[in-house]
Amino acid sequence: MDDWGKEKDVLGRRIAREQALKAFYQMDVARATPEEAFHTVTEGLALKEENKGYLQELIWGMWEKREKIDELIDRFAVDWTVERLSRVDRAVLRLAVYELLYCPDIPASVSINEAVELCKKYSGPQSGPFVNGILGAINRLLKEQTPEDE
Repeated sequence: MDDWGKEKDVLGRRIAREQALKAFYQMDVARATPEEAFHTVTEGLALKEENKGYLQELIWGMWEKREKIDELIDRFAVDWTVERLSRVDRAVLRLAVYELLYCPDIPASVSINEAVELCKKYSGPQSGPFVNGILGAINRLLKEQTPEDE
């Protein structure tokens, strides 16, 4: 695959992440079901099937695993609880933690960087460093729990 093909795949995943963020927000604010949120964020969206599948995995995966994800966020969001976080920051963290836990094909640095970029675009100026710190701590914990084979 040439560089343009790789870039298009990265952009496709980036769009899928952004749509997942919007779906998580809808699920949080409007109490939408995963099905309703998926339909809303994909309506009229030209996304390759593999990226649409990835978006679907993110939405349903986060929904099914949200208790474990929220426990990790609570553990590392010093002086904060998941419920006290802004809805956007909560959605970004849930997305990135899902990727850290359940998407081994995505490097942790990519998940964390994408989360910070989403914060820059959709949240306040302090959100990026805050989210980066939480995700960095969770990533360190996960590395300690599952040492890489050498």
